This record gives sequence, C-alpha cells and structure tokens, in this order.
Amino acid sequence: MDEKLTFSEGDLIIPEGSSHREAYIIEKGRVEVSQRSEKGEKVVLAIRGEKEIIGEMALIGGGSRCATITALEDVEVSILSYERFKKLPSSNPGVKAIKKIMQERINS
Repeated sequence: MDEKLTFSEGDLIIPEGSSHREAYIIEKGRVEVSQRSEKGEKVVLAIRGEKEIIGEMALIGGGSRCATITALEDVEVSILSYERFKKLPSSNPGVKAIKKIMQERINS
C-alpha cells in the first residue's frame, strides 16, 4: 500500500459526495458506512472492521462517493491509490477480490 492514515473516534474519513479515487484497507478499528435519506436522515448501511476495504467503488467507477465513512473508534487505514490500482493486472488476486466485493455490495 502507498501510505497509512490514522483517524480518531468520530473523525470523517470519506464524506458522501466527495470525488477522491482511493480506497482504504482497514488495518485497525471499525468504521460506520452511512448515507443521507431523501428526508436528510442518516441511514447506517454497514459497519466495517479490520482487513475490510472501504471506498472501493471509486477505484473502478469513479464519480462522487455514495456514502459517508466515519471512524467509530481509533482507526488506521492503508491507502490504495487509483494510480496504483490501475497498474495492477485484472488477473491480480487483490483486483479480483475488490471486484467481487463491489459486485456483492451492488447486489445487496
């Protein structure tokens, strides 16, 4: 991975609507994945923890972020940049795993 970042409980990791194209692998801690409903209410979509990936939809699809990611406790993440990801061959096991995760999340 390119580098690591740390966040404290309550920190905003990814704001919904932002346009950054990196994903994060959670090395330590847990995060909340949420969206705003049409009425403006927060809807929790998932809780993600160690060794899970967040922000992966931006790696392939680009566009704006569809969810907000907030640290539920102290969190450490490794960054997977778009530039690094696009250099990996589609046969790479990590790329295959990310695509599988994306498909599962789209279908759920």
